[in-house]
Formats: sequence, structure tokens, C-alpha cells
Amino acid sequence: MDTTPLAGITGRDTPAASANADAAGESALAECARESIHIPGGIQPHGVLISVDDDCNVLQVSGNIEQFAHRAPQACLGQPLDTLLGPAAERARNGLTRLTRDGTAIHVGNVLIDGWTEHGPVAIVVHRHEGLFFVEVEPAQDTADVFSTMYPLVRSFVTEVQSMRTVEQLC
Repeated sequence: MDTTPLAGITGRDTPAASANADAAGESALAECARESIHIPGGIQPHGVLISVDDDCNVLQVSGNIEQFAHRAPQACLGQPLDTLLGPAAERARNGLTRLTRDGTAIHVGNVLIDGWTEHGPVAIVVHRHEGLFFVEVEPAQDTADVFSTMYPLVRSFVTEVQSMRTVEQLC
């Protein structure tokens, strides 16, 4: 008797079905291996994460800030966001004031930041998590439409779904 979790499900308990499931599983693992690693709390190397207080003073920065803003991480702490983003900080500040709850993300625009120009235009996205404010900066690469429309919607939807505890809430 087959004791795998799929045993007893019609069409899944034959040797051929098992071989197909194994092949599909290997294919999924191979695809997963090609994906970038997404670690909760981790920072993707192609962008920067900045945490700010209510007055938009920098509380934390990702360790790779220097390669983008040409400032040591420690030198950024306590500084106004304007110090890192220049005039683009105003967009971030305005976006942060529009955040009404955790999990909502707002794409505030694609901009060129003085001193960051070798990286081209960057997309600035703001969000809030557990009451803390975050500013994400990453290469724009023609993402204006995606960030300004789909990204905030999908992120908000996923946050809502994650907070649901019952099937009734999901429906």
C-alpha cells in the first residue's frame, strides 16, 4: 500500500502518475533554483531599503547604500531623507503621508537622483510595516506602469489575504 500523501487520490496512485509527479516536482525545483532568493528581512542587491521616522529622518539603511548613494551606511543614520534622495525625497514624503495602514505600497515615481545617475532612473516605492515607514529605491528599468498600477494592488491584495484566518473571511 502506498502511504504517500497523494495515495488514494484518483489518478495519482499509479506508477506512471507517480513518475509524472516526480518529474513535475523536479521541474518545479529547477525553476525555483533559477529564481532570485527572497529572504524575509533580506535586501535584494539591486536596490536599497531605507527606514525613516515620522519626520523622514533616516533610522536604518541597507548595507549596500554606499554603492548607490556614495555614502557610508553610518553616515546616513539620523540624516534627513533629502540628504540621500535630494528633491526626490519630497515624493517619498508625500507618499508616506498617504499610507493609511500596513502592507500598502505606493509607487511615488521613477526619478533620476543626483549622484545615483550611473544607475539610471530609479523607482521609489514607499510602504509601512508594523507602524514603521520604508522607502525602497531600485533601478526603474521601464517599470513605471507595473509599479504605478499592478504592484501596489497586488501587494495590498496579498497583505489582505495573509491576514485572513478563515475561509469565510477569504470569501
